[in-house]
Amino acid sequence: NALARALWSGGRYEAVADRLRPGWAELVAACAVRPGERALDIAAGSGNATIELAAAGAVVTATDLTPAMIALGSARTAALGLDVPWVEAD
Repeated sequence: NALARALWSGGRYEAVADRLRPGWAELVAACAVRPGERALDIAAGSGNATIELAAAGAVVTATDLTPAMIALGSARTAALGLDVPWVEAD
């Protein structure tokens, strides 16, 4: 786990995540998420799916392996005014 944490904590993951963002929007739309539905975003990274789910009205909990990704994703959701708990999970 230490190696995986180090790998995902280094670099600029958000640059990759930005390129993947349109796919998450399409996936959440295709799932027809309704307000109040519960969602668990596992390996949430910087929060692309989490943001799309919360924007669709889902009650989301986001998890990630690394504190760095949790900090990044948590900052993004907070900046958007989304109430999403972020939890470190393996």
